Order: sequence, then C-alpha cells, then structure tokens
Amino acid sequence: MKKYLVIMAAVAAALLAVSCNKEQNTPDGPQQPVAGEQITITASIPADLSKVGLAYTGSALHPTWAAGDKIRIADHSNASNYQDFTLAGGEGTQNGTFTGTAVSASSFDISIVNATSWPANVLAQTQAEDESTAHLGYTVTLTGVNTYEDIAFTSAWASSKGGTIAQSGALHLQVTLPDGVAAKVNNVTMVADKNIFGATGTMSIAITTPGDNGAANTLDVYASIPPTGVTIPSGTGLLFKFGTTDVDHSVYTRYYLTSSALNLAGGQLNLITLTGTNTDKYAGKDDDGTAAHPYLIADKYQMLAMAGLLVSEETKYFKLIDNIDMAGETWTPLNNETPYDKAVNLNGNGKTISHLGMPLFYTFNGDAANLTIDAAEISQSKGNYGIFGRQATVADGSVTNVTVKNSSLASSNSIVGALFGTVSKNIVMTGCVADNVTLSSTQQAGGLVGLMQSGSIDNCSASGSVTATTYYAGGLVGLINGTIDGDIVIRNSHSSATVTQSSGNNSRVGGLIGQIEHNVTVEKCYATGAVTGTGHYGGGLIGVINADGITVSISKSYATGSVTMPTSGNFSHAGALVGTVTAGTVNISNCYATGAVTVRRYSSGFVGTISGASGILSISNSYTTSDITGIGLSTLCGLVLGNNSGGTVSSCTGFIAWNTSDRLFCYPSEAVSTTGNYYGTEGTVTSQAISLGWSSTIWDFSGSLPTLK
Repeated sequence: MKKYLVIMAAVAAALLAVSCNKEQNTPDGPQQPVAGEQITITASIPADLSKVGLAYTGSALHPTWAAGDKIRIADHSNASNYQDFTLAGGEGTQNGTFTGTAVSASSFDISIVNATSWPANVLAQTQAEDESTAHLGYTVTLTGVNTYEDIAFTSAWASSKGGTIAQSGALHLQVTLPDGVAAKVNNVTMVADKNIFGATGTMSIAITTPGDNGAANTLDVYASIPPTGVTIPSGTGLLFKFGTTDVDHSVYTRYYLTSSALNLAGGQLNLITLTGTNTDKYAGKDDDGTAAHPYLIADKYQMLAMAGLLVSEETKYFKLIDNIDMAGETWTPLNNETPYDKAVNLNGNGKTISHLGMPLFYTFNGDAANLTIDAAEISQSKGNYGIFGRQATVADGSVTNVTVKNSSLASSNSIVGALFGTVSKNIVMTGCVADNVTLSSTQQAGGLVGLMQSGSIDNCSASGSVTATTYYAGGLVGLINGTIDGDIVIRNSHSSATVTQSSGNNSRVGGLIGQIEHNVTVEKCYATGAVTGTGHYGGGLIGVINADGITVSISKSYATGSVTMPTSGNFSHAGALVGTVTAGTVNISNCYATGAVTVRRYSSGFVGTISGASGILSISNSYTTSDITGIGLSTLCGLVLGNNSGGTVSSCTGFIAWNTSDRLFCYPSEAVSTTGNYYGTEGTVTSQAISLGWSSTIWDFSGSLPTLK
C-alpha cells in the first residue's frame, strides 16, 4: 500500500495564506484591494487531509497545487461580479501564487475552481488503477466572508469573518477479495437500499487498468464526495459489486448492513473497510447458514454455490439481497439427492430470480417466503415438475408469498404446476401467485400444483394457461387425491387461467380443480377462465368429484368462465360450476355460476351429473344464470342438474335458476321437488334471493345479481 497519496487541488480542508499588493480601506472591515487592479495572491494549503474514524489505519491524503487550479473571488450580493485567479507558481507544493483582477464588495464568496478536478458525474467516477487518487476532485466554498485577505479554508476562519464553509471530501473503500480477484476488478458499484445520493442509492467507480498494486488481494478505491457529504442512516443495506474481467466469474458481491449512522463528511477522507474473502460463496462477512446469520445471496455465482453449503439432516438459512439473473447458467435444483434431507429456509426478501432453466428445488424440504421467479423456461420429458420445486414429498413446510410469473413449463409425460409438480406432505401455501404462466403436460396439470395429496392453499391465484393432453387439468390444481386424515383446504383463492384438455374423451377439467378424490374444503374461491375439453367431465370450478367415502364442501365460491365440451359423440357431463359427481358426499352452499355451457347432453348450468350410487349432492342458497347450448338438450340437460343416474340429491333449497326453462332437474326430472327454489326471470335474481331468505351477512344485495361478500 502507498503510504502517501497525491491528488489535485486539495482534497482536504485547505489553508490559504493570502497577501495583496494593492489595498483600499473599507469603513466596516479589513482593507480591500482596489477593484480592477491586477494583484497577486499567495496561497498555502496544509500538508495533509486528516483521516477520520471507521477503523482507519492507513495514511492521510496529501494535497498539492496542480496546473490549472484557480481561485474564484465573487461578490456575495452579485454572483455575476467575480474574478478568477490563476495559479502562477507553486505547482506540486502546498504553496502557490495566484494572479488576477481584484473584486470590490462588502462580502465575498470564495472557491477553488478547476473544470478538470471535479467529476462530471459524481455518481459515475473513473479511477486509473488500484490505489490511484489522481482522479479525485476538490471543491470548496467560503460564503459571505468579509475579506479575501489571508484566506484560510477552515470553519474557524469562515466563522471569524462572518461566513460559512462547505467543502468536498473523499471516500476510501478498502476491500480484501478472494485470491487473484483484486487484480481483475474493473468496476465497483455501491448500491444502497435508500437514496443516500440524492435521488438515487447507487454510485460506481470504473477502474481503467485493473491490477493489484498494493497488498495482495486488497483493492483500494477512491471517490469524490460532494460538500454536502453523504449520510447513511442506521439500518441501511449497502451492496458492493466488484465487476471483473473474468467471463467465468464476472462479479463478486459483498453486503454490509449499517448498525449505526455513517457520515461521509466533506473535508475528510472517509474510510470503509470490507472483508470479502468469501464473496465467491456468499455476500456477508459473518454468514454461517444459521437463523441469526443466514447465507446472503446477491449474485448468480453465490446462488450456484448454494448447493455446496447444504448439509444432510440440517436446515441452512439463506436470504437473497439482490435480484439474480440466471440467464445462460446451468442450474441444478437444490436438494436433488436421496434421501432429500438437506433442508432449506429461504427468505427471498422481495427479490427476483429470473431465467431459470430448471426448478429452483428438486425436492423441497423446509420453508420459503417473499420470492419472485420470473421468466423461467423449463422443458422436460417426464417426471414431476414445478417451476419453484419439482416435488414436496419428504417433510412438512411452508411456502409464503412466492410468485412465479411470465414463465413456462412443458413436459411430454409428467405432472406439472407453477409452484410444485407434486405435494404429498403438509405444505402450507399462502399468498402464492402464478402470474401469466403457461403449463402443459400429458396429465395432472395445475396452475399452482399438478398433484396435491396433502397441504393447504390460502390466498393464492393463477393466471395464464393450463393444458393437459389426456386428463386432469385445473386452473389452480390438476388432481387432488391422497390417504391422509383430515381435509385438504383451499380458501380465498382464484384462477383466471384458461384450462384445456386437448385429446381423448376423458377430459376431467375444471376452472379451479380438475378432479377431487379426497376430503376437500373449498371456501371463498372463484374461477373466471374458459374451460375446454374434447371428452367428458368439465366444470367451471371443479371438473370431477370421484371417491367413495369422501366429503367435499364448496361454499361461498363461484365460476364465471365458459365451459365448452364436444357437441358430438358421447355425453358431456359438464356443469357451469361442477362437471360431475361420481362418488362422495358433496355439499354446495352460497355459490353461483354465470358462464355459458356448450355441450352434448347430461349437462347443466350448475352441476352436470350425478352418476354413481355413492354420489350424494346437496345444494343451498345458490344460483345460476348460465346459458346452455348444444346437442340433445331437450331431455338430457337441466338448469341445476343435468342427469342423475343412480346418485342421490339429498336436498336442494333456496336455489335460483335464472332461465325461462321449466326443467330445473333432468333425467329423471321428478327426482327433486322444486319447492323452495325458483326458476324464471321475474324481478331480479337479488329480489328472488331476498324472498328465499338468503343471508345478508354472506351476500351483497346492492346489485341485480347477488355477489359474495
């Protein structure tokens, strides 16, 4: 390291001694030179710029006068009345002489000016090489002083002469990097999570000629600081990015969180020292993967190093501190080896990982929150695939506020979902979003989860498109089955995704869920996307409910998307809310459907069919305004139920079918009494609902159509 540094035009509090060869008396202050006369000023500056705290152990900067330096004397009351004094002697020393034309005024503003000494853009500076300070500029102004005789650029002198002082400072960033890295650094960027530089939080210093000129693996970078200084509040996150000439490792990142306020003051050399010897693996100084000191991940190389930090039968904690672009990188999903016991707690910290080519996790084991995955593009031939994780099959956990957006996942023979392919453990999914995601597979495709055998979904949503070639496609979940005790619960969630089954005659598609084969509670959910299939079984909300002994509760939910099934060939078994119930007890309350249904027989504006001796259906306080069109509707389609071939409608009360047809229930039409229900178009749906006694605590009756509160 250099012990002494030389810079242009005083990077410190400069002391200028001035003598004049022409003077005039002023009545209220020191004698002043005669205006317009040519005079000579002798100016001296101190030997060094004092260092300041922040554990600084190096030397101070030593300023000298340089060619081109000028001193400007201006009338404090009239800034246009000024003269510049040019350096005439003393270049390279602390003592200089300046010549110029005298200015007459009662008070003065005095500054050092040099067009080449102050950076054109203080937020984007350029340093010649490691340790160089030749680029540093200095600006200082004495304001409102009553003389420019014997000037001293100090606070004490300014105050004694009735004025103030403002002067620039310098930042010295000293960092120790991994072996060989310092010699490759060609750019340093400091990014604060607060706007510490006026309207921005970012400053960069380009290094023209990379090299390690001082202590091995230590980089010394300098930047000019404006006279106002830079205040860094306590709790500010500072991200230092060291760009390199190495195409295989183009950046190293170090993170520092201020525990107290830092003041990078004018008139001072302000030092920040960093230890960054582990920046090839993580960004923090004391990271150890514990909850107290998670591994901080700030760039793609640190993300690629995550797998090497995992430990069997332990949970390692990670926190993203910057957005990470994985474009061009080969990503291997985390926890990809049996017995999949390397647990991860991932705090996304509101950051985004973009351009993944494989799932983030192979087998998810742990907890994750506050993360966005953007522009992922995955194409595989077989297996379980989710963009966030392939599967969650070994341990309970949680996924909170995770968003997958603008992404695609295609598989020719697998189970797919934006979040997970398969969930078979109690994974609590809360606040998760699949936004504009394109998903396709042969079967079991869901906007969020392909196959769900356990867990819960709350306040989640999906948009985009979901396609299964053969069967089981749902806007949120493709297929729900399993053997666990208790209900799988889906609440406060919705899908606007289009749902399509493209081949064969066994569609099993739903706007929210393709098929249910387990105890499930669906509450306060809705689907608005169009549902299309080439075969049987399609529903605006749920395609099929089919398992002996299960209970499915659907409440305070609705579907508005169209349902389109073949109008030729076999019967459609489609409904604007539920396609078909082939087994299980299904209770529907306080729900509605408004989507158009285009079908061939055995369909309805609410539930398509009950087709099985173990199917039991009850409906209360619900309505449909759906139009039904297609083939064979005169005898084999109804407004509430299209067909009952062996099942049981245990009750239907408070139902409104907003249609002029007299066929509430069909085949056999006499299966359920219409007493306590309404079909027709008299008044409004709302007025009929009120007359049937629907609850105003559940329904909003302010419009012509009731809506759920």
